[in-house]
Amino acid sequence: MNSLTKVYGLSWARCGWVFAPPAVTRAIGHVLLTTAGSAPPSSAALGLAAFAAHEQLWQRSHQWATTNFQRVKQWLDAQPHLYWQAPPHGLFGFVWHRSGENLRSRIEQGCADRGVLVVPGQFFGAPTGFRLAWSCHETLLETGLQQLEAVMVGEPP
Repeated sequence: MNSLTKVYGLSWARCGWVFAPPAVTRAIGHVLLTTAGSAPPSSAALGLAAFAAHEQLWQRSHQWATTNFQRVKQWLDAQPHLYWQAPPHGLFGFVWHRSGENLRSRIEQGCADRGVLVVPGQFFGAPTGFRLAWSCHETLLETGLQQLEAVMVGEPP
């Protein structure tokens, strides 16, 4: 089982694959049908196109995982109110706020006011933090980090 979403930075495509015995794939198909319905044909088409361009997508993701990671690490090192345990690799990390407050309302307000989107830690059983991704163009990352900083220190929009 795998997907094209996280490693290749294609979360919007919502596509992946499963190799398994026929009975298992039928059971998975049944669960998918009863929970999410069928995926749009465009997702399958985008998935096939991504496979055709996997080398370019991998290079892009690798660049994000190195260059953008270093920028996120540098940014977090300068944030006295935030901390994390840097992941060994990848395009995501988990960040905690030193205040110990449940960040969900702050994160939702930041999304509404500033267009900043991080995943509230509440979804991972850690409401005092959030999941941060750096799988984007460097310019967008820089803007996002500036806006996220304002949200985390409580600056008005």
